[in-house]
Amino acid sequence: MEIFASLSLNIALLLIAAVCIFLIIAKAELPLDSRRRQAVVGVFFGLAAVAVIEFPVYGPFGSAFDTRAAPLLVSTYYVGPLAGGITAILGAAARLNVGGPAAIGGVASFGFYLVFAFLLRKYWGRYALGLSGLTILASGATLSVLPSFFIGQSIAAGWKILLTFWPILLAGN
Repeated sequence: MEIFASLSLNIALLLIAAVCIFLIIAKAELPLDSRRRQAVVGVFFGLAAVAVIEFPVYGPFGSAFDTRAAPLLVSTYYVGPLAGGITAILGAAARLNVGGPAAIGGVASFGFYLVFAFLLRKYWGRYALGLSGLTILASGATLSVLPSFFIGQSIAAGWKILLTFWPILLAGN
């Protein structure tokens, strides 16, 4: 039940953040491809990443699962690399602050997600994604972050975390 409550809280935080970002961008009337817009969106999505990281689902060996991928993937894919970079820096700092034995891998996950979203944006374009596109985005993000489970801990611990919490990882992405 705690897992369901934590994931529900993560999703609610992301929805609130999305509405706030939409209202701020609409009110500020920032040009679509401006660096200022990217910076504003990056900060707000970064704060959304910080919020979901503060309410994780805890797993074995000190691992923490949350929906951190969503703000980073959306800000990078739809808004741009500056927005994604700011989101990644804020989120990685928050994950490091949470600490634990899996913190280094959690910080590294932001780099993996950022590179994946940037490459997807560069080679696939910035299209509105339907169900199949979002599935590809989530699946690719999940695959791209797998190496982070083996950073800063033993391979056995990484496999234990993945085998125990793969449904949470999929749901979070």
